[in-house]
Amino acid sequence: MQLCPECGSALSKDDKLCPNCGAEVAAAEEKPELVERLSFEHIIISERGFAFRIRNTGTAPFTVATVLFNEQPTEIVNVSSDKGTVKDGLLTFQPGDVGEVTFQPSYTGISGISYPAALITGSGKRYETSIGYP
Repeated sequence: MQLCPECGSALSKDDKLCPNCGAEVAAAEEKPELVERLSFEHIIISERGFAFRIRNTGTAPFTVATVLFNEQPTEIVNVSSDKGTVKDGLLTFQPGDVGEVTFQPSYTGISGISYPAALITGSGKRYETSIGYP
């Protein structure tokens, strides 16, 4: 329930003026719902390992916590970002940020076959894709 800033009277949701004292009522700003979401923009395979180029497409910040390859944890060897924050080897993205997470799987697969890969955020949310060895 909203109260008049001048006299403290109860206001209805649609009141623009206080019915008791006539004071103007400022519309309360609605806060957007925070949603964690990312998209894989590109997957790069090089001598350093695999790199996910990702973008925060949600409205909430998130931190890259773990990368899995074929359901096994991998070693994250590098994180970088055009706009995200890299601190203590962790990459934190604000909404709209883009960056890369490079990882080195301990498992070497067979070329021509796709393997499941997943990025897990600090909140435990899992984002999946697949990667094939060339």
